[in-house]
Amino acid sequence: MVIERISRFLGGKGAGDVLRGMLTLAMGASFARVIGIASIPFLTRLYTPDDFGVLSLFTAFLMVTAPVLTLRYVVAVPLPRVDAFAYNLFALNLLLLVIITAVVGTLLWLFHSPLLRLVSAEALVPYWWLIVLGAFAVSGYELMTMWATRRRDYRILARTQVFQSFTGESVKIALGVLGVHPLGLILGQIASQSMGAGTMLGRFRQDGLQGLAAVSWTRMKKAAVLYREYPFFRLPSQFLLVFSAQSPLLFAGFMYGAGFTGQLGLALMALALPVNLVGTSMARAYYAETARLTKKQPGHIYQLTLVIQRNLFLLAIVPALVIYFAGEYLFMVAFGPEWREAGLYASLLSVYLFFQFTSAPLMKVLNVFGLQKVFLCINVFRLACLFLLYGLLFSNDAAAATFVGLYSWLMAGFYLLISVYVVFFLRKLAEKGAAL
Repeated sequence: MVIERISRFLGGKGAGDVLRGMLTLAMGASFARVIGIASIPFLTRLYTPDDFGVLSLFTAFLMVTAPVLTLRYVVAVPLPRVDAFAYNLFALNLLLLVIITAVVGTLLWLFHSPLLRLVSAEALVPYWWLIVLGAFAVSGYELMTMWATRRRDYRILARTQVFQSFTGESVKIALGVLGVHPLGLILGQIASQSMGAGTMLGRFRQDGLQGLAAVSWTRMKKAAVLYREYPFFRLPSQFLLVFSAQSPLLFAGFMYGAGFTGQLGLALMALALPVNLVGTSMARAYYAETARLTKKQPGHIYQLTLVIQRNLFLLAIVPALVIYFAGEYLFMVAFGPEWREAGLYASLLSVYLFFQFTSAPLMKVLNVFGLQKVFLCINVFRLACLFLLYGLLFSNDAAAATFVGLYSWLMAGFYLLISVYVVFFLRKLAEKGAAL
């Protein structure tokens, strides 16, 4: 197999399984990325910067809402050693998803207008119900991907990524041609983040039938208690993480208007395709393998992490340099002269996204070792730094390019610190394990 040969070449004996998983997911992610990138020149000629501004705000609210619906118990699905317990954890997530979606939907139905106007998101008032629907769909898909991660079924994850990308971009283009603006972008975004859950339901149908006999209220309560750190620490951590990631778009909409938000949103969307698809795919495979190794093999996890970090660096360095030096020109050629500003912002953001790409999989180590409090502290620190930056920018009436540049370098430093922390943490554990 080509994948096996590549994994042996890149990772050696110790990292074969995880690299095979990563390469399988990366192949699917690469096809999905090609589809996503190929569609952008069409989308930028069908939709205006203001339309992309609405999409950016919608995506920000969607990503902030979705993690709340399962209280982040979903992240623990790959961890139980016994399937019977995992079935109950899955059922707990499903129950929470339905109940909390109903609560959030009711609250938005009653108060959507004042809430959205409060954060200068008036453009989303007609689409408030899509925030609820989209968050439910995204959370449901995440739950299925976590079960697939538990089963280490990387092929179905890769296939659904391609299906998501093709469906989402097709919806955006088709509705754009029909003049459905900006709703076409919103519906396509939901499809690109949630399609494929049904395919995985069919794939794991037998698991579902077996799991029904194992599920009980008592076991679900035990699962909720055993993984109680997730709603108490992981949920606020995830909320802070997502809010921090979406905050530049929210700040841009508040301070600079929809036009700039659209330009920045396109830059982030174009650059986030490889980060979210390839980086996230690799993170899933890394998480699956480190969860299998468990805490009892820190030395193995440490060596595996060094290999993964090295190869992520080699994979990202050339694209990051190309975007840094030629981003403005590439955006003008690919998307049209009206998107030149987005190319400038992409060039500035390439520094931050390079370090995000190389460090994202390493964050999964915090789950494996149960470091939910550390994860919370990390995200509180990041949000505090961002609020400090936004306060300085607002008080000095900073230019848009200054905002993007300072944000990029701040986040690059943050992700570099995270990588260093995780590597040193694992090395310390490995040394302790070797001394025993």
